[in-house]
Amino acid sequence: MRKVHLLGCDGRVDDKVESVKIGIIAPSPVPFQVGGAEGLWTGLRRYINEHTNASAEVVKLPVSEATFWSTVEGYESFHNLDVSGFDRVITGKYPAWMVQHPQHTLYMLHPCRGLYEFYQGPTVLTEHEARLPTIKKMWDALEKHQGDAAFVSELFAALREWRQRPEQHDAIAWPGPFARRVIRFLDGVALSNHRIRRYASISNTVVKRADYFPTDVSIAIAHPPASTRVCTATADANAGAAHRQAETDSARRSAKFIFSVSRLDTNKRMALIAESFLRVSGEIELHIAGVGAELEALQTYARRDPRIKVLGRISNDDLSWHYAHCEMVVFTPYDEDYGLVAAEALAAGKPLITCSDSGGGAEINLHQQTGLTVEPTADALSAAMQYLLASPDALAAFGKKARVRSAEANWPAVYQALTGAIAPVFGTRNARRLVVTLSWAFFPPLSGGQVRVYHLYKNLAKCFDVAIVCLVKSTEQYSDVEVASGLREIRVPKTKHHDQRDESAEIELGVPVYDITGGLYIEDTPQFREVLVRECTLADAVVACHPYFAPLLREVFDGPLWYEAQDVEQDIKTQLLPSKSRLTKAFLEFTGAAEKLACDEAEHIWVCSDADGVRLGTLYPSAAGKLRTVTNGTDVNSFRFKNVNERIDLRGKLLRDTTHTFALFLGSGHGPNIDAVKEIFHAAVQTPQVIYWVVGSVCYAFDPLQKPHNVWFLGEMSETERRVVMELASVALNPLKSGSGTSIKMFDYMACGLPIVSSAVGARGLGLVDKATYFACDTDEIGTFLTHFDSDSVTAEAVAKNARIHVETHGDWATQVRQLAYEILTRFENVHTKLDDFR
Repeated sequence: MRKVHLLGCDGRVDDKVESVKIGIIAPSPVPFQVGGAEGLWTGLRRYINEHTNASAEVVKLPVSEATFWSTVEGYESFHNLDVSGFDRVITGKYPAWMVQHPQHTLYMLHPCRGLYEFYQGPTVLTEHEARLPTIKKMWDALEKHQGDAAFVSELFAALREWRQRPEQHDAIAWPGPFARRVIRFLDGVALSNHRIRRYASISNTVVKRADYFPTDVSIAIAHPPASTRVCTATADANAGAAHRQAETDSARRSAKFIFSVSRLDTNKRMALIAESFLRVSGEIELHIAGVGAELEALQTYARRDPRIKVLGRISNDDLSWHYAHCEMVVFTPYDEDYGLVAAEALAAGKPLITCSDSGGGAEINLHQQTGLTVEPTADALSAAMQYLLASPDALAAFGKKARVRSAEANWPAVYQALTGAIAPVFGTRNARRLVVTLSWAFFPPLSGGQVRVYHLYKNLAKCFDVAIVCLVKSTEQYSDVEVASGLREIRVPKTKHHDQRDESAEIELGVPVYDITGGLYIEDTPQFREVLVRECTLADAVVACHPYFAPLLREVFDGPLWYEAQDVEQDIKTQLLPSKSRLTKAFLEFTGAAEKLACDEAEHIWVCSDADGVRLGTLYPSAAGKLRTVTNGTDVNSFRFKNVNERIDLRGKLLRDTTHTFALFLGSGHGPNIDAVKEIFHAAVQTPQVIYWVVGSVCYAFDPLQKPHNVWFLGEMSETERRVVMELASVALNPLKSGSGTSIKMFDYMACGLPIVSSAVGARGLGLVDKATYFACDTDEIGTFLTHFDSDSVTAEAVAKNARIHVETHGDWATQVRQLAYEILTRFENVHTKLDDFR
């Protein structure tokens, strides 16, 4: 039975929490304007007052940031503000966090970014400043008293006295090195763990920025919900007056349109959206709303393409109408804190296109689920727009998922993050909870192991809330992020000492051993145990992904333990580690002991292949009867099957080429893939009429000047770009000559409808049948085969359809995990109800 406790404001666990008074302390900008922060504080206050037994009020002081002096005055005003009438205070922006209270929660939006990551000026005193005795003296004092709260009052007094001498004002540039030193000193004091009892942030993007938070503190991430200004109704319902007004509004048209709204500042990159749209074909418009410095540039684009409509400032009714009626929303800022527009798009149930460097917007947009996240280039953005416009099924599916995703950012989760004893469980929908340990971060999923972890547990999250606790390098910051519905990735950084021991071992052994050292030296990072204990408090079962944390899991949790064996680690490490190293014996002993304990203690053991199961059973007889093979796969439903004619039509639209055969090979830069590309070179010489696309890091193993002219190296691509290429291709190749396990690329090939030409090694372990689900071909006969490939498109399409059916049945993660979930849920109630989520 799980124990659930509530936390009083004194931090003690009690059975009952008395009503508390909460002060939300914030600056009021001068001149006043309503922004995202104002909506956030208003929404939080309303939730607390209407839905909890606490009461809250927003307390604001006016702050002008026009000069150094007015900003410092704001810091001093909050420093002196008496907030003792509240039991707890919450702040999120400078200079409000200068308030003093024993129960101070930080919900970080951002500090003065112009003095942090945006600052490009000098970091030492200028020659002029250094000649001024007062500045030089203060500069030295700030360095001496770094982090000293007792020095704050003395600093304010000295600055007040200095301010009385107007002739010195011009000496302080805003922003400038001295101003930067003063403000960052004050932030350092205000945000230290001596004054803040609880840390939280609106996004992982904010958490990752340098110098925002003290080191070695735990930070909860709670995405705030979208503003209430969004009309989340459908186009035909609840649009009300906004819809009626649209009938006479010349800015609105009956044509389909893509929507983007933002301040028209350079860092919002609205011009990039317009530039991208110029490359989009079809009867579609782009509506851009907002005002700012980029307005004139956008109007220039509108003169080039009459489909671009620059709307300027629009009302909230207009905004709601556009969200309700658009096909999709494009939001491409650089390094946004959170992204109100992104949250609003999801709340409106619209697919979102954003960029990989857009910060919070990219963070809340689940790629290929709620929309697309692409590289910040016009080519990538236009391809994403064109892809969604040509894929009505994807538009509908993404829009549906967007509403679900939006609902997961809610005030209860935020309130729990700011006040609760237990870290927030994002998207909590299930009665059961799994905690998983991992020696590395898995999101975004790039390598094979990361892909497996992501898809396996993303699908298990349909029946469980899953928290994966990952050990990462000391250079990263702690984070707690929902990366898919019900699936959290908690990153716990190693201490520097732990990292150093890991690096020393890797240097001596000549190979990475962070998985072994993660478990062997885990006591060097006590925070990992602390987080694991906290998460296990509510766990129904725990999973050791790889065996190295199995001993620690057994120490902190006495309930069901399951083991996900991605390899037979004892065999792998015996082959990998050099026999002459002094560390090898100890490392192999720990590996064997951890793997044996995992097999002995686990109720269930999941392996990647039958062969691995046989080997584990031989090494550890206790594994018998617990083993289940969970092979690799793909997310079949995220791929849209494209038939031959659809592919030809798409090539005509995007490539202006309907005659060539385009053969695709995907591969990373390891040995079997490099050998496969060499075989493609031979085939290319024989078939100059075929164009061969090679995608992935395998391209970097070759001199591009030495390849055949009809082999195109496309390099590493984003997932969206890769899928576009897969939909354009005529045929997929997998001419592997060596390898083990199953080839993951084959699952993607089958899912998207590509006819596959593969060697026997490339098709190993998949149960495929020649001329039924793929075309078997020796590696040296690829050219001959492709010479006649287009002559029988009917057979090729039939084989591709059979392969899609095969992967749906045998290679779909959802299908595989449904049966796995049934087996592990039999110890719990409501099994069939939970499994309905997989249908």
